[in-house]
Amino acid sequence: MASNFHWIKVKAICYATEDEDLICDVVSGMTGAEELDIDISEGLHNNPLTVIDANLTKNKEYATLFNTLGKDIAMQLLDGVEDRIDDDCVFYVRFDKQKAV
Repeated sequence: MASNFHWIKVKAICYATEDEDLICDVVSGMTGAEELDIDISEGLHNNPLTVIDANLTKNKEYATLFNTLGKDIAMQLLDGVEDRIDDDCVFYVRFDKQKAV
């Protein structure tokens, strides 16, 4: 499954009440990404947000991500793949940060 992608982007939004270092550690551990892109932004009500991106381009990183997710979750994603792809062939998945931590 992992070799079917040109790239994978994992994005996490960290709110002011959350531990940014912990979220970065989870994203790094989940993806095996060597670098994370961090962008400071504002929410709807001007609340500070930190956007953490891991851009995966290597098969090793893909394998780390899918191994972390496990076979059961990967199979669930495959079963609903048509519902998760938009007109630009972008595949969307959303995970619960609280469960990942």
